[in-house]
Amino acid sequence: MNKQSSRPGKVRKTYFLLALSALCITPVSVCRAAESSADLKVTVDAWAANYSNYTEDAVPRIPTGPHGKIDTNFYKLSLEKGFGNIHLVGSLNLGSIQEQTMYLDYAETNFVKIDGNIVGGEISGYYRVGEPSRYIDFGTGYLFSHTTKEFYDFIVSGVPDPQREGNFGRFKMDHQILSAKIRGRLMKGDFGVEGRASYGKAWNDTTVEGWPGGTTHEKTDGYDYTLELAALWMPMSELEVKAGYRHERLYFDPASDGMHDLDVRYNGPFLSAAWTF
Repeated sequence: MNKQSSRPGKVRKTYFLLALSALCITPVSVCRAAESSADLKVTVDAWAANYSNYTEDAVPRIPTGPHGKIDTNFYKLSLEKGFGNIHLVGSLNLGSIQEQTMYLDYAETNFVKIDGNIVGGEISGYYRVGEPSRYIDFGTGYLFSHTTKEFYDFIVSGVPDPQREGNFGRFKMDHQILSAKIRGRLMKGDFGVEGRASYGKAWNDTTVEGWPGGTTHEKTDGYDYTLELAALWMPMSELEVKAGYRHERLYFDPASDGMHDLDVRYNGPFLSAAWTF
């Protein structure tokens, strides 16, 4: 009786081992995707978003309000850790807004000079399908960012405003993004391609200080999406270098009727290097 009762358990164990073996030898194997999953990857990323612009319009698709270039240099430090097919990523994001002109209307006779900085962080989680040399990751992420934009030298109808010379005010924005993400990689020898995309809901909380009419405060929401494509080189298993192009659009609806929306578009090349420990 004891021998007979143990037989079904042995059969189930055999089937389980056969199924696991079959899974691990498939061309796109979930088991192989877990290889080196305990490794820690450290990535440094520099993005020269120097083909960027923004508009603020009271009526959608009709240019009416502040606009101009918003060329920004972004820097990111990321840590990625794998746990089987689950990959967790945390990053610190910094940005330096270059000095440039913000026009207050489309006659471009009223304008101010701006510069500023951006600081924030992001956490993401991915589920990997594939193997180290070719995979697709599906994930989600949460980002928080704080932007400070300084205003200098208010020009009205081409004439400097004596009450607003030098650094007379600032724009401060806290925004959050909750997004769905996808990324993928395909390697052939030491070279490959990698792509990323994300789309998410965005919220912001803005304050403008020193502007004619006094300090204003607004809260609204919108959306964000990012597209990225890069060439990849891995001269050794621990090192990878990427060069590519990245586009991001960040849009917020008007806070109320008669107010401006905000449409920011960042574009430019990026370069990153990663080391796996």
